[in-house]
Amino acid sequence: MPEGKILKEYADKLHQLDVYTVIDAAKKGDSVARMCINILGHHIGQNIAPAIGLINPEKLVIAGDVSELEEMVIEPVNKEIEMITLNLVHSNLEVTTSIHGRYSVAMGAASLILNEFFKVVLIKKSEIVPL
Repeated sequence: MPEGKILKEYADKLHQLDVYTVIDAAKKGDSVARMCINILGHHIGQNIAPAIGLINPEKLVIAGDVSELEEMVIEPVNKEIEMITLNLVHSNLEVTTSIHGRYSVAMGAASLILNEFFKVVLIKKSEIVPL
């Protein structure tokens, strides 16, 4: 996709522009779409950094639609986390994207439902009352 084609294509119809279109354009090299993804990554980093500072996780997994962009979104997220948190906190942090892409949230919800549906109740032998 040529430089900035998404801006030219959707200039008069921004209401029709969705995240999937921006993601696809960024993957194809559109400079405007890549800039939007970069800004999004910075916002994600700014908003997640305080939580990272509090809980000091070893790994941060970015899931959902933007996870398909991998390094394109990981880099600005990492930059913001490094600027906001202490070196002690972010030095061992691994930022990665979900392997399930845009379906990760739905798959997680489905697994919780299936886990609850197929839950096996364990009964101790001492709890069995003879008839």
